Order: sequence, then structure tokens, then C-alpha cells
Amino acid sequence: MPPPTTTASGQGTASGQEPGTASGQEPRPPGVGTASGQEPRPPGVVPSPLFLHSDRRVTFCDTPEACETLSTFETVFINTCPWPPFVACNYQLPLGRRYFNKATRDDYNGTVARGATPVFTAFGQGAGQGTLWVGTKDFANNITALRANDISTRMSCLGYCDGGRKPRWGVRTQKGFTDLHVFNSQGILDGQTALTDVIPAVRAVDRNLEEGRSVLVFCIQGARRSVFFMLCYLKFKCRTASGQVYSDERLWGYLKLLRSLIEGCTFRDLQWAWRTLGSMPNPCDHQTLLPMILSDARIIK
Repeated sequence: MPPPTTTASGQGTASGQEPGTASGQEPRPPGVGTASGQEPRPPGVVPSPLFLHSDRRVTFCDTPEACETLSTFETVFINTCPWPPFVACNYQLPLGRRYFNKATRDDYNGTVARGATPVFTAFGQGAGQGTLWVGTKDFANNITALRANDISTRMSCLGYCDGGRKPRWGVRTQKGFTDLHVFNSQGILDGQTALTDVIPAVRAVDRNLEEGRSVLVFCIQGARRSVFFMLCYLKFKCRTASGQVYSDERLWGYLKLLRSLIEGCTFRDLQWAWRTLGSMPNPCDHQTLLPMILSDARIIK
């Protein structure tokens, strides 16, 4: 089955599914996507803090005035969707190429701004809530970039070596940073590691986010192994306005819009995994809507 497709306008579709943005969503019911029963953020409230160094949204929110502009953008969305919104990836493949290969993935990750991608903020409440990032091993070792983006927790998806005995952390221990247990994505996908290992990993990441710590989930290129975990996390964490699980197509399209180099096989990885994970207790204490995605053209006037 081919992976879903995405459109350049900032919307992702697959098999007639709704686009991967929050436009067109039903109004948020009480208790969904809010923290401790809080009402959704009213229009005109400036998000705080300002977006950070490697987050492309800083282009549009580098001053309080720019933040104010975005915070009042299409207020119907602000009232019904988690804040903050995210910005669609604007990377263009070379002319004549339709898919990523090693050279284009290296080019994509060649700048710090694309070495890691923010994809979700816990509850979308802004200040005091952690943001989840997916990215590369190189970014995970870039302490300056991590600190500039307020990332204090890392989780390697590089798996194990030496016959499954030695975890591949991929990073050196650093003061002020927490490294969660290595997640063995490839071992799970190869059938060598129990799929149930997803549950404690999702729980650990979610608790860090809800306690206000931003988390980077990484592999070599941030294209498959870390993406597999991210899709599993979003599948557990996010619910529609009516409380239903988002479709695989919707979640894959959402992540593809934010980080365009993700591999198409991750869609099939998620389909395979959710057939089992879907019957397990949810490791996330709270659920929320997917954030909306904006494209450059919709923000730049």
C-alpha cells in the first residue's frame, strides 16, 4: 500500500481522509485538549515564550509584535485547536527527483534548523509545557543547539548492538541533560524485540513533556526509526474532537508535512504496530487534538 500524499498548501490527505491540519475540525468538547479543565486560549493572547533557535516558527515570531500577529491569525482555529500551531516543511527536492535518497537526506539535515523538527507541544498550552522534537544523531550531540531550543531530555532510537546486549546511546552524557532508555525501533520492526516496549517508552516521553521538559527523539537521520516511535506516540496521545483515534493516514500526513524526509515505509510500520497496540491500555494520562499546521504562504502577508 503506497503511503499517503501531502499537498504543498500545508494539508495532508490520504484515501479521502481529512487534511492534516486543524481546519475543519469540530469545536473542542469540554475536557478534550485542555489541561485541568481549562478553557481554550482566547484570541489575542501572545504565546510565551517566543519560539526558539532551530524552530522555523521563529521566522514568524521573532518579536512580541510578530507573536501577536500569529496568535490572532484565523482566530476560529485558535479557539478550537491546541496552541501553538506548527509550520509546514518548505524543503524542495532537486528538480527531477520525487523521493529522498541518502544524498538528499544529508542535504535536508545539513542545516541545524532542519536537523531536528518540533512536532507537538504537550496540551498545546504554551508556557511551562514540553515540546516533542524528532531529529538526527548529530543534532542530539549539538549541545549548543539543544540548549538554544530548551531541549533537556533525549531518547535514542538507535537500538542495540553486540547481539542485543549493548545499548547504542549515540550521545555522550552531559550535565543538565537526561537520556531516557534506548528505544529499539529496528528490533521491534524486525520481530526481535517485543512490541510492548513501545508502552513504557511512550509513557516516559509523555511524562517528561507534561512536566515541562522538551524531548528530542532521534536516530541517524530522523527518517525512520525515530519516526516510528513518534507515530506511535501521536497515535496514543492525540484524539479527534469527538474522542476518536486519528487514522493512520491522518497522523502520517501530519508528520510528513512537518518533516518531509520521513520514509514512506513508516506508514506501513504504524499500520502493523497499531493492530496490536490499539488493544493495549493508553500510557498517556491525557489526550489532546492534533495541532494545526500553517504553510509559509498563509503566514507571510
